[in-house]
Amino acid sequence: MTETTPRPAIRAELTAIHEHLAQELDEAAALHCAYVSADRVEDVTRTHWTWAFHQLFRRPLSIIARAELQADPIIVFGSSPASWLPP
Repeated sequence: MTETTPRPAIRAELTAIHEHLAQELDEAAALHCAYVSADRVEDVTRTHWTWAFHQLFRRPLSIIARAELQADPIIVFGSSPASWLPP
């Protein structure tokens, strides 16, 4: 969850961080992250910046992804999705 949609400078930083992690840790290549802004979390049709498949791009946080986050999340940092993601 982010306060706002990441602007270009932050997106460049996110890309650099993910690329660095992938170089340092084999497991990081499989890491997928959605950067969902607080003001857009309830709308399932809105797109969010997402890191997956070695690139940063926009896509919705699908209903299936939302259900997975509610059911069995792997929390690396921050609060449980149940605390911010509507059922």
